[in-house]
Amino acid sequence: MNEIVIKMSFAFQDRFQEGSQQLCFAEGSVLQVGCQVESAGAPIKEVIVENLDTGLVLTASPLDVGDIWSGLYVVSPLPSFDPSKHMGVWKILVKDEKGNEATAKTHRLNMKGELPYVEGLKASGNPLAPTLTWTAHGKKDIPPNCAIRYQVRLLNDVETQFHKSSIPILKAEHLFTAD
Repeated sequence: MNEIVIKMSFAFQDRFQEGSQQLCFAEGSVLQVGCQVESAGAPIKEVIVENLDTGLVLTASPLDVGDIWSGLYVVSPLPSFDPSKHMGVWKILVKDEKGNEATAKTHRLNMKGELPYVEGLKASGNPLAPTLTWTAHGKKDIPPNCAIRYQVRLLNDVETQFHKSSIPILKAEHLFTAD
């Protein structure tokens, strides 16, 4: 089997707070666009991402994140997020050294806005299985049409994750404080 399979494609605005560079993350609002690839044949030669709405073309590079993901390709360094260039659908073209190709499109990146960081984050209880709590945001703090889901990832560094929680399905009354 000499084919390339794009297992997942993605495009989203990500945001890292001040001090996140200590864990090898970027700082500020950035674009994350790329894919997860599986190749049964030759090594991957190149991954090109093109915004079908704005015409912007970028190159994705392999990203080694240890045991968290394999076959991950991401535009790097992460460009500062610019809605005039980055909103829209991204087409991803993957080529291997034998000339095989695969393409995929991302969802339409069409929502502007930033969620505020959680506040009052606390860990308590058993240090080997802590309980994490934080202050919920009010409805006025959440961009329109935005679903809120929390996932906790515990990392030694950007490449070594030792825990990832499931993403809970939360009811509206669990998401918001009174405004």
